[in-house]
Amino acid sequence: MKKTALLIFSLLILFIISGCGQQMDVTVYNANPMYGAEWIAINAHTTGHDQWLDPTGFADQASECDSTNSMTFKGNENEPLAVSANGMMYNTDANGNTTLVAFSVPVTSQTLYSEFLSQPHWYAEVNLQSVIFFKK
Repeated sequence: MKKTALLIFSLLILFIISGCGQQMDVTVYNANPMYGAEWIAINAHTTGHDQWLDPTGFADQASECDSTNSMTFKGNENEPLAVSANGMMYNTDANGNTTLVAFSVPVTSQTLYSEFLSQPHWYAEVNLQSVIFFKK
């Protein structure tokens, strides 16, 4: 009986340490220079959370994220993160005429995960045509 209880307790501790169900930081940021996109609205959706960002700036890389170009929130392990965007951008035709045209970044999803004894920070870099997910 004691061996069974010890085994169950050990498995429970291993389950907790392995990171199942833990929360981690998620940062979604605008990687579009604002002269390329007149305006952009970014949506990030996780289970039970729907977040919007209207950035006034952009970041070339994750280390440049700030309140003008990104949003950070908590996501749960094994939870899908879906990111999309839409907006207006300048388009110059072959004759040199510049007009504003609508663009849309389709919904792109990534399941959040971590490794043993690791709590990574997830990033979603939003470009004019795509979303790139990575973790640090």
